[in-house]
Amino acid sequence: MKERTKRFSASIYFNRFVLQDDDGTHMSGLLINLFSFLWPSLLKLPSSFLIDFVTPLIKVTHETKEAETFSSLREFKEWKEKDKAHATE
Repeated sequence: MKERTKRFSASIYFNRFVLQDDDGTHMSGLLINLFSFLWPSLLKLPSSFLIDFVTPLIKVTHETKEAETFSSLREFKEWKEKDKAHATE
């Protein structure tokens, strides 16, 4: 690893770059391209440097059932279309 990257990785406040959104996969690809262009040796750091923080985007609660969680709006809309009795958006 180049000295410049060692100094950069030692100077950043956090040891990870975390993505959390419903388009995280797309953003991850863009960031990997950015890092590979500006700081290629950053990609040689442990794989935990760039991580996805996967949380539900939508949570639907039922009075008699466990809560349903959805990672994308598309997934929620597909679930909702299967049964029109589901809660509205």
